[in-house]
Amino acid sequence: MFGFKTEEEKFKLADYDRITRELESTQQSLVNCEKSRQDWIDFANDLQEENRNLFAENEQHRKNDAIRQKLALVK
Repeated sequence: MFGFKTEEEKFKLADYDRITRELESTQQSLVNCEKSRQDWIDFANDLQEENRNLFAENEQHRKNDAIRQKLALVK
């Protein structure tokens, strides 16, 4: 009423401020976790793509080796 705060009100306000800071910190941590998760997903997708490319290259080498072996037998 007069702008004076009781000790109890000061403790409650301090608790509200602490809770607000903790909430903001938690929200920032959540944002950081989501970014990290997305970075890992992107990394995994890149690895899958590289693996597909290497598999295709290996398959082509295998086919070429099989053809070379057949040609060597024909000569």
